[in-house]
Amino acid sequence: MVELTTVVKERSDHLQCIFKESERKKINDLSRGDIILFEIKDRVLIKKLNRDFGITLPKSLGLKHFSPASLEILNHIKPLEGLERPVEPFLENETVDIKHFIPLKSNTGKDIFVIDDQQMIFAWFPVGGGVNMLTLIVLLTRRVFSN
Repeated sequence: MVELTTVVKERSDHLQCIFKESERKKINDLSRGDIILFEIKDRVLIKKLNRDFGITLPKSLGLKHFSPASLEILNHIKPLEGLERPVEPFLENETVDIKHFIPLKSNTGKDIFVIDDQQMIFAWFPVGGGVNMLTLIVLLTRRVFSN
């Protein structure tokens, strides 16, 4: 896991962080628009990198204007990667691949991105107002056949 440091700037209804180039280089192939899964102050969040390599954070984190912040990057994906879904609902070992059943769009037409972080699957779409992601815990489920 990679740790990125930044400085928090307070805005009217949110906090803003912009990652310097030296920090961005810690993650191979990090680009504008990438989606990052990270932990900050014991909270796991998902954000899309803006054009300026910045993200917004909720004020509920309790960070102050111009205070340093450290984000532990758990995973990052490209937007197209987050929109991929398996065609078949079952894996080779006869377990269910839950990603097959996650829709591509929300009921309002927003793309739903999926980040598979081995033990958990996060389904997320970008929207204002601090909406949380849906976390799915991956359990091995045997395929059952009935005659």
